[in-house]
Amino acid sequence: PIPSPSSHPSLTHPSPIPPEPRFSKGFSSMVLVVLIAHVGMSLPSLPSGKSLRLFVPGYGGGYGTGGNLWPAASALCTYLSRGQSSLEGLAVCELGSGTGAVGLYAAALGAHTVCLSDISPALCQTISDNAAANRALFAANATVVSRTYTWGRPTSQLGGPFDLVLGSDVTYRHGMHRSLCKSVAELLSGGKSCHALLAHQHRPIAELLNGVDTLSLLGEAAATAGLEIRTVHSEQTLLPLSRISLLEARLIP
Repeated sequence: PIPSPSSHPSLTHPSPIPPEPRFSKGFSSMVLVVLIAHVGMSLPSLPSGKSLRLFVPGYGGGYGTGGNLWPAASALCTYLSRGQSSLEGLAVCELGSGTGAVGLYAAALGAHTVCLSDISPALCQTISDNAAANRALFAANATVVSRTYTWGRPTSQLGGPFDLVLGSDVTYRHGMHRSLCKSVAELLSGGKSCHALLAHQHRPIAELLNGVDTLSLLGEAAATAGLEIRTVHSEQTLLPLSRISLLEARLIP
C-alpha cells in the first residue's frame, strides 16, 4: 500500500541550485552535471489537459540530484504521451525514479502496474507521497508502489514481470553503467516482449573535461550485459551544446 501524503508543500519547480562549489583538481563529472544542467523544468501536460502535481525537494536534505526534475524526464514523458495507447494496461518499472515523475506519468497514461525505484529511502518516501497526491489521475484499479533498490542487485525485489522499463538521466555516470545494464537485462528477461526506454542527456563539456564518451561506454556495458541499444528519438535542449537521446534497449536475440 502507498503511504498517505506527508505535509510537504506541492511544488511545480525544484529548489534553487546551491552556490557554486570550489573545485579540486580531481573534481568529478557529477559536479559538472550540477553546474551545467538547468533544473527548473516541468513535465508536459497529460493528453487530458491535466498535469501531475509533484513535490520536488531539490538538493537539500540529502536528496542530491535525484531531488530535482531534469530535462530528460520531460523529454521521456513527452515521448510516452505520443503513444498513449501502448501504455494502457501495461506493467512498468522505473529505475532511478528520483521524485517519480516519469513512472507516475506512465501511470497517468494508463499503465496498470507501476513500480518506481530509487537507491534513496528518502526519495522513495517522496515518490509514495507524490503517487498519493496524483492518485485521481490513475486508473481505478492501478497499482503504484515505490521500492528502495540498488542497481546490480537481484531485481526480484521489484516484482514483475514487466512490459516496459523506464529510466531518465540514469546514464551520466559511466561507472554505474555495468550495474544499470545488469538490472535492465534481468528485468527484460522476465517479460516476453519487454523493452526499456532510457532518456540520455548529452553533456559534451563534462565529457570533454573528463575525457570520456559516455554513450559509447554505455553501449559497451550494454553489450556485455546482453543488450542492444538504438536511438529512437533525439532533440535539442534549451542548454547550449546539449541534447537528449531516447534509447531503446532490448535483449540481444
